[in-house]
Amino acid sequence: MYNFQSLAAMKLRLIFLTVLTMFVSCVTEPLEGDFVTKKDPVEDPNTEQQVPEKPNGEPNTPKPEGKPVTKPEPAPVPPKPVTKPVPVPSKPVPKPTTPPVVNNPVVDSNTSEAQEMLKLVNQLRKNAGVKPVVLNNALNTAAFKHSKDMNDNRYFDHRGKDGSSFSQRTKRENYQGFATGENIAQAFGTEQVFGLWRDSPGHRQNMLNPNVNEMGIGKSGNYWTQIFGQKR
Repeated sequence: MYNFQSLAAMKLRLIFLTVLTMFVSCVTEPLEGDFVTKKDPVEDPNTEQQVPEKPNGEPNTPKPEGKPVTKPEPAPVPPKPVTKPVPVPSKPVPKPTTPPVVNNPVVDSNTSEAQEMLKLVNQLRKNAGVKPVVLNNALNTAAFKHSKDMNDNRYFDHRGKDGSSFSQRTKRENYQGFATGENIAQAFGTEQVFGLWRDSPGHRQNMLNPNVNEMGIGKSGNYWTQIFGQKR
């Protein structure tokens, strides 16, 4: 009886020791999972910490502790309206006007240029003590045709393109008199032409010939012809 109780007591003791051993073993071994607590390593202020890299090789940027600092974003400033300058219409600059050159042909005695030339010639004759002259339409026509021939064919000569002289040309116009002389010029205004003839000794002599009493004047373009005659 005693032995049987002893064996039973020993078995109970072994079971108790075994359970106790297992319990102590579970408490002393580190548990896996969320129950394991690790102490944070103490940082050395004199050493530089290395940031562990991400799996793709990029370094992990340490997140700042505490709340992130944010700067207030300024409210958007509306753009200033762009104003284009209004173009001021410029006034057209007037071009300087030059007096037109009168190129009307001088054929008969009624033209203003023929009358002006007659006045200038007679004033010259008067100053020289010579009798005045009058205009003759036959001489005017002969003078005009020679000026037109020179203007059309672009030459400048007393002899016509057909070889005619001033005396022959006056006869073609049935001039009833004797042609004594001819002056020609290439210029524009009446006074300019008269000044050229007046300042030339040969032309001046024709205008002051005391034996003439008639004159013809003709113009085409800027070609002038002056013929003097003596009426029979």
